[in-house]
Amino acid sequence: MATSVPCDDVGRTIVCQEGDLGTRTYRIPVEVSGHGSGQVRVFVLAPDSGRTENRLVTVRPGSDTVDVPVEAMGDTLYGDDVEHDIAVKAVRGAVVGTYRGGITVENDDPEPVITLSPVTDRVTEGETLTWRLSVDAPMAVDDWQSVRVPPATEGAELSTKDVDPQWLKDSSGDVSDPERPLSDAHLWVSVHIPAGSTPWTSSCRPCGTRWPSRPSRCVSH
Repeated sequence: MATSVPCDDVGRTIVCQEGDLGTRTYRIPVEVSGHGSGQVRVFVLAPDSGRTENRLVTVRPGSDTVDVPVEAMGDTLYGDDVEHDIAVKAVRGAVVGTYRGGITVENDDPEPVITLSPVTDRVTEGETLTWRLSVDAPMAVDDWQSVRVPPATEGAELSTKDVDPQWLKDSSGDVSDPERPLSDAHLWVSVHIPAGSTPWTSSCRPCGTRWPSRPSRCVSH
């Protein structure tokens, strides 16, 4: 039996590009089927704060869609895709099928180039080895980069006894004993790059280094 009240279904639209600076208004389609009129409450969820705005919408006889406008900010920074969601709840004289949907605004900015370069890579015992992790453009979101220590390709390699044992444990979950090449310790250093940052520096402190002039290197992943 055909329904005598309108039925509302919320769709989802993928917007391919967020655009540059400025605000764009998109409309989320709410499909209506059936006959008669009714009322639904539309909830618009803010993607950044989670706050919700709502309004009462009357579905008129003969209408087949209800457009719900949402505003999306564009920018020139690399970031995450942003989902703008809405939800619909029947109030009177209507039923709701698919009650939640929205739009996905896709990031259209390129990912920055991240480079790792030595600042102080030859030190004496007890001094700090330092590498700089840099990005060529700020990002709109926080980012985490993992840096690992690969086997040395020239010279002698630092061992697990050449670095602070607590630092080694914190960075790799491994221990100094038995002594072995540092690359065998499954050492990964996780570096946090805050949103809006450009250059960023990470450092480690060797302990009891027996070969202070030998090279060591890190590779970002």
